[in-house]
Amino acid sequence: MFYLELVIVLAITLWLWSGLKKLDVGWKSEVLFLGKRTGVIFGEGWSFAPWPFEIKAQDCRDKTLKLGNIEAITKDNAKVIVGSTIIYRVVDLHKFFGVNPAGIEQALDEARSEMIRATIREHELENALNLHTEISKLIQARVEHSEWGIDITKVMIPDILPDPKILEAMELKKKEELEQAGQHVEAHNFAGLVNYLSSDGTLGDKGPKGPGLSKELANEAALLLIGKAEPKKVASHTFSFDSAAIAAAVSAVTQAVIARK
Repeated sequence: MFYLELVIVLAITLWLWSGLKKLDVGWKSEVLFLGKRTGVIFGEGWSFAPWPFEIKAQDCRDKTLKLGNIEAITKDNAKVIVGSTIIYRVVDLHKFFGVNPAGIEQALDEARSEMIRATIREHELENALNLHTEISKLIQARVEHSEWGIDITKVMIPDILPDPKILEAMELKKKEELEQAGQHVEAHNFAGLVNYLSSDGTLGDKGPKGPGLSKELANEAALLLIGKAEPKKVASHTFSFDSAAIAAAVSAVTQAVIARK
């Protein structure tokens, strides 16, 4: 009789012990009765659900879903590559377990791909490359599904890049534009310096009088001053400038350009 009672006590003890479950921080669980959902939710920490009850747990912390790059076509038929990341968390276990959790991420991926392609298609390449914030908001509104029991915390669009060939062409064009701008400024300043050194010497209405060289000598002197020619290649014996004269010439051109602006 004693042994029977001992067995019963041990059985009850094991039964009670098997019902104790501990959930880590950020986890939640729903209680099942004979495999059926009860709607009872336990939070992190210790909970008690002995057989025929059981616990189905889920991590409810933020999850980062880093999706692969997709290709989209702009309004002017240029190809761009867009990357995206969706951060979400489970907020309603009962609803979440009512759908296929594995299929949720696939659905999010398909929804964001559709939204990206539709949005990019409405813009030309130059504008499409700056749509990070707009696309993020549109995707978040599109993939927000409260009936799935999840909350979309954030959508990030880190990259919107043109096709590598287009990017190379854009960089080359930008380089050419910068070079042309530099050449234009250099030519403008050189013309102003020649004008200052020549007998015309006013740099427009507001420029000071220069040394009064002939146009030919003024051109040669300007080449020397900006380092575009060597003294031995220019008839520099026909004119001379000391450091003060050079400083005055450069200052005069600078002041004249500023005055014109």
